[in-house]
Amino acid sequence: MKKVLFFMFIAGMVSIFYLSLAKADEIQLNVDAAPNAYGSSNYSTWWSNAENAIVNGTFVNMANGYNPANVGTTNFEVQDATVYSFGNLGSRLTFTYYIPDTTISDLEKTNFALSFYYQWGGVTHDYYAETYGSTWLQPSQWVNYEGGVIGNYGFAWWGAQNTNTQAELDSDLFLENLYQGNMTLEARYGAGVTSLTAYHTAAASEPSSIFLVIVALLGFAIVKRKYGTHGLH
Repeated sequence: MKKVLFFMFIAGMVSIFYLSLAKADEIQLNVDAAPNAYGSSNYSTWWSNAENAIVNGTFVNMANGYNPANVGTTNFEVQDATVYSFGNLGSRLTFTYYIPDTTISDLEKTNFALSFYYQWGGVTHDYYAETYGSTWLQPSQWVNYEGGVIGNYGFAWWGAQNTNTQAELDSDLFLENLYQGNMTLEARYGAGVTSLTAYHTAAASEPSSIFLVIVALLGFAIVKRKYGTHGLH
């Protein structure tokens, strides 16, 4: 009898394991360059349209990216992940996640969580661990939507903080182009993990930009980055 119970237990655990892997496959991850969530009047419209497109299966990665060549890919430019306090306020590289056929209440009973990594100067940073003390965090501002759960996470560097001029922004963008690497969002559901990586593509620089970066590097013995984040995580 004990052997039967033992094998039933093992079979149950295996079933749970494979069920959790199947659940992980249901997570839909996408990425786009969204209007700056802090101040841009275009953000709410972007997110409303994104929600509908994600659920309908018509969402196009990087449809609003700086470089038209990146539409339909997960490639991005530094302009897609830099915000500032003048002009159109810049863009945040925004990852979205959608889990169909569930509710927040159901997900809260599991170990569903997100993690985020970015590369800077050739080093991979565990952003949640460095900022919040834990690699995995359960979302706090997700919403029930069309029979599932949806949310997003946005990341951006701050540009032109000192003088808020186009010249300073151009200089900051050049430096970011040199050091920026890829960014990855991971979603954990049961025993499975789904991830999406946005790949940084460094655009060719103009001669005038080369002059700007020389000036900038003279002012910074060590490059120090300034960043801001927005997460409906």
